Amino acid sequence: MVVKDEFLTPDAEDAPPAYDVVAGSRPNEPRDEKHQPQSSSSSSAAGGPSRFAVPPKVKSKPSTSWLSAFPFTTSRTTKHVRQTTLSLVRDLVVDSHAHTSEPPPATAILASCADACASNKLDLSSVLQEPSIEGHTPMYWAIVNGRERELLAALLLHTPSLTPACVADIRLACLAVSNQALFQALRLRAGPFHGLIPWTTFGSHSGADSLILGPLAPDQINIEEVEGESAFVATFSIKLWHKRMRIGGRAGVEFIARGRIWSLMFFATPPTPHLATSQTTGPWQVALSLLEHSPATPVDSRLVIEPFRKPSSKPSTPTSPNPPSSDRKTPPSESDSPAPTSRPSSGLSLQMPTLSVPGSLGGGKGKQKSKALKPVEVRMNTSGDYRLAYRSSSILGTALDTTASALLSGTAGSWRAPAMDYWYDEGACMNAVIQPFAIGESGGLMYEDSPYLAADGTLHARLEARLSKSTDSDCVIC
Repeated sequence: MVVKDEFLTPDAEDAPPAYDVVAGSRPNEPRDEKHQPQSSSSSSAAGGPSRFAVPPKVKSKPSTSWLSAFPFTTSRTTKHVRQTTLSLVRDLVVDSHAHTSEPPPATAILASCADACASNKLDLSSVLQEPSIEGHTPMYWAIVNGRERELLAALLLHTPSLTPACVADIRLACLAVSNQALFQALRLRAGPFHGLIPWTTFGSHSGADSLILGPLAPDQINIEEVEGESAFVATFSIKLWHKRMRIGGRAGVEFIARGRIWSLMFFATPPTPHLATSQTTGPWQVALSLLEHSPATPVDSRLVIEPFRKPSSKPSTPTSPNPPSSDRKTPPSESDSPAPTSRPSSGLSLQMPTLSVPGSLGGGKGKQKSKALKPVEVRMNTSGDYRLAYRSSSILGTALDTTASALLSGTAGSWRAPAMDYWYDEGACMNAVIQPFAIGESGGLMYEDSPYLAADGTLHARLEARLSKSTDSDCVIC
């Protein structure tokens, strides 16, 4: 993997001494070169030439390098190995070598620690995930200090299985420095973190997502915080959204904006037994919620899904004429336009200048008067004096998991619909804002050839939000 090329191939001269070589050194003990026994010098050279060989001794003050932290002797114990590993990792995190021109690379030091731990049957991954530095993990401080590429990736390389507590600490660090880019890179395993974190560990992806997406590029999300306002706009695309909804029962995004971690989750509810039809899924809904470490806030937001148009660079076909670019930018509020002269018999074409209204999106069946499609808009806001808040015992996540399981197993009797939870904690709180799509909107999005989706079922949408009580205005951020 590219990650290994970047983080696992230090130059030979930068590699640390072999573990056995440094085992005999004792830290914090002054050494008098004039009175060193002859046997000590001869024994150090007995091993022959090696790239890990100790350089010739020079009369100088005692060494203060990271090597002096190893207190091991030939009878070193697991306790000593653990203590020394924690000490070395702490030195890496606090960057005690910042005054030197070439500090030892993190990958080399951690590799030596890994060898020592393996020799003493100690799990380095568990040691690295301990909150051993001021109540936090080394990963937390690597993020806070802006050393994600150099140090964080090296630490994650040696922690293949992250504990929930460590994941929460990493997410907290991203929130503390408002590092949305790093948060997404970790959640989507992008950049230097590709392959280091399992799909289901860091974010909202399910096991079904990893099977459906495979090697595809991750979901994309861009956050724009409105200057001078407690508002933001999240523009995102969810890969294979339609397929993930119909198979896994949910698909969503998580992001950092305005000092909070947000979740926007689309989910399907199975039809109840007495309402069961030939459809494989029930109504589709969307939930907006706050995640851990996020302060409570009122919110007034609007989800907007614009009709999707294929890129104009694609060549036109005889059955699907390519309209001028000005036609494709027609405002959604424009009145009815004439139907095209040529229309494919197999269904709707996403390149058509005018498309059927959402109520007639059943695969192009029937002939109805064409209209310019309007965006799908879903208003999502806290009611009254309630604030959106995170609750560790929230029923939302459990209900979503139950719903997804019911969809995958084909059983509708073992689920309960996700619902909003209300409580009082220094004010009225609610755990989520949940809104169903209107019948026409949900029906349009449920079809594979929906003009609101890309050809592969990818969803492009945006969330406009203001951290304030709801108003009567149709515009959330203006």
